[in-house]
Amino acid sequence: MVELVKNRIFIEYDIRVNEELIGRVGVNDMTHEIIGLEIFDQYQNRGYGTEVVKKLIEKHGCDCLTVKDGNDIAIHVYEKLGFKITQPLYHFMERR
Repeated sequence: MVELVKNRIFIEYDIRVNEELIGRVGVNDMTHEIIGLEIFDQYQNRGYGTEVVKKLIEKHGCDCLTVKDGNDIAIHVYEKLGFKITQPLYHFMERR
């Protein structure tokens, strides 16, 4: 079972299963936005991300998030949980 362990930085959680760190996620509690959900590669495709999002919806009322265009697996998971794409593009920008 997924366990959310509160971190010291804003509202950031370490995601653990059987006390083993498997990822991280943040929440903006004012806007109810899920920020930076990351399940480490070796733990993906096991339903952990879905379970985490469900817990964040229940605990914080999360109703929005950002996902990169083309991340079809994540988009599929979020759509199953009732999220809909409202802005079709997400641009990653770097200053070099």
